Parts: sequence; structure tokens; C-alpha cells
Amino acid sequence: MLRIMFQLVYSSTELCPFSADQLKALLEKSRARNQQAGITGMLLYQRGRFLQVLEGEEEAVRTVAARIERDSRHGWISVLHEGTSERREFPDWSMGFRNLDEAPLRGHTTFLEGELRLSHISADASRAKQLLLAFKEETAPELRKTG
Repeated sequence: MLRIMFQLVYSSTELCPFSADQLKALLEKSRARNQQAGITGMLLYQRGRFLQVLEGEEEAVRTVAARIERDSRHGWISVLHEGTSERREFPDWSMGFRNLDEAPLRGHTTFLEGELRLSHISADASRAKQLLLAFKEETAPELRKTG
């Protein structure tokens, strides 16, 4: 039986700066919750901005998205894309992660910078998905299994 996956892509801005340790703690907690809920996806971070894709059963994805919206550390949350797919695009990660401040993607070093950039992403959600998929392709296969 074919299972339809629900996918949600959003951007947000941190309201208080995350330290490296706080980002690590956020990832560990989120990965455990996502694995338990059957959610896969990934998160990009750059200069206080997040871009994330979540995929799984629609109810589970919406539950996680609602928790993120209630999180006082996030602000200016914007849903860039939501829809269904016949397969997961990030099946190997409970949450892949890349800090673009430390390890930029080739050709996307300023993708999340500034309000103008975020408005461009919002106007063309396919650009957000392209960035997320670029991360997937650029990440070494052995790292895909770790998130």
C-alpha cells in the first residue's frame, strides 16, 4: 500500500541567539522526538535564521510545526511550502542539520541573509526546496545515516 507523505517547509528567525551548545541540544531533542513520531527532514541554520523541512504523516508533521510555533525561541515563522508526496525526500534523517555559518553550501552562502532574501524565498518556495535538496546532495553518504 502506497503511503502519502506530507511535507512542510518553513523559515523562522531566532528571538534569542543560539549558542553552539544550545543548537546541539535542540538537535538531539528534536531528532529523538522526530524518530518517535516517524518524521524525517532537515534543518539549515544561518545567522539566526532557520530553514526546515519536515515530512511524515500529516498529523505528526502538523503537531511538530505547532510546537515550533509555540516555542518562544522562534519568531517570524513563515510556511513556505506544504503538500504531499509519494515518497520521502529525506528518508535517512530524523533531522539532518547544517550550520551554514560554519559550512556554507557552494553557491548558496547568502541564501538566508536579510529580509529581502527571505521575501524572495517566500515568493518562490521552490528555491527553498532547492536549497534543502542541495544540502542533501552535498552531504556525504555516511553522514546521512547520522541524523
